[in-house]
Amino acid sequence: MNADPKNGTPKTPLYIKVGDLKVEFHSGCCILDIGFPNTISVEIGEIHFKNYYTYALSLKARRRGDSSEPASEAKWKTCLRNMRLMPHPHFETGSQDYFTISRKQLSYDLCNVTGLRFILRQPSPIWKEFKIEDLKFCKTSETKPVSLPSWLLKPPRPIDEEDREIKGAPPMETLSNHLQQMWGLGEQAATNSTQNALGRFDVDGSYEINLLSYT
Repeated sequence: MNADPKNGTPKTPLYIKVGDLKVEFHSGCCILDIGFPNTISVEIGEIHFKNYYTYALSLKARRRGDSSEPASEAKWKTCLRNMRLMPHPHFETGSQDYFTISRKQLSYDLCNVTGLRFILRQPSPIWKEFKIEDLKFCKTSETKPVSLPSWLLKPPRPIDEEDREIKGAPPMETLSNHLQQMWGLGEQAATNSTQNALGRFDVDGSYEINLLSYT
């Protein structure tokens, strides 16, 4: 995956409130819109982000070409629903982990995207603030498969019995018997070897004058 140089610009998160707007009571829902300024549309293959006490999220996208209406008036379509980021909303497990949303998790490909909308949910009243951070958008790098050379694509040639025999060498069975005999002689010599040092010129504990005269 390659990072898209046209990363989106997040807008100010909008926390949905219930009842009197002057009362600090959140509904546990937050909307985060992502825009892509100075671009017509983008293609997104993966979305990377860090969680901050968000229990679950859904993702909607606005795409160019979905309708005849202008891009700013196109309808939002859900491509990911209720992705859980924390096992339990009242515990901190997973509250600050990193996550990746891939194409396999989406209901459709994010092509010709003009905007994204994250719907964040945190039903627990313990956490006063919840959001997602460090958003990074990546696109698929279209790399062509490397073609193998023709000689690797050919099936291996079956080995004939004639190829198994080495020219000028005895048959394998005869060679194996000779090797076994040599191994047996080596084992016998090792068994019969003495630990006493053998002198070069001594015979029965004394030196042989004739042997010394030839050195």
